[in-house]
Amino acid sequence: MGRERAEKIEQHIRELCKKEEVNIEELRSGSRRPKVSRLRRRLATDLLETHGAPLAEIARHVGVSTSAISKTIKRAKGD
Repeated sequence: MGRERAEKIEQHIRELCKKEEVNIEELRSGSRRPKVSRLRRRLATDLLETHGAPLAEIARHVGVSTSAISKTIKRAKGD
């Protein structure tokens, strides 16, 4: 994982958490609260599309499994 990409990912997460009023610790705790799940879905798609981050890296940053990220992205794309 490139240090520069990791820093950009962290910055993106902080910005969206602040905007959506979700605590980063709650995001990373794997919370299933609807507001947190929606944010995690948005982050997963954003990080994949804009930063080209691998699913495993996204999963580490948002506190869920790689499989959960894969399913989230499939649902977001309507597959």
